[in-house]
Amino acid sequence: MRIPEKITYQGRTVHVKSIGNPFFCQDRWGDYQKGKIRLAKRTPRWKKEETFLHELIHMIDYRLEEKHVERIASRLYKVLTQNKIYE
Repeated sequence: MRIPEKITYQGRTVHVKSIGNPFFCQDRWGDYQKGKIRLAKRTPRWKKEETFLHELIHMIDYRLEEKHVERIASRLYKVLTQNKIYE
């Protein structure tokens, strides 16, 4: 999966950044806040892609509970990769 540098959602631009800061990376894989998706730089490819989907889901509906976002992102990633929708 190609993770873009920015995406557009509901007329606004959301920037995607890889963060190498060890303080950011030690307790999370990524986050979404203030129009930015941040992903930990030193992450296995599959985890970075799954985390990107996770943060997209937060962006689309911030009211979902974390456990639901985690489950949806994980299962969506599996469906997309197992069916070779993207590799």
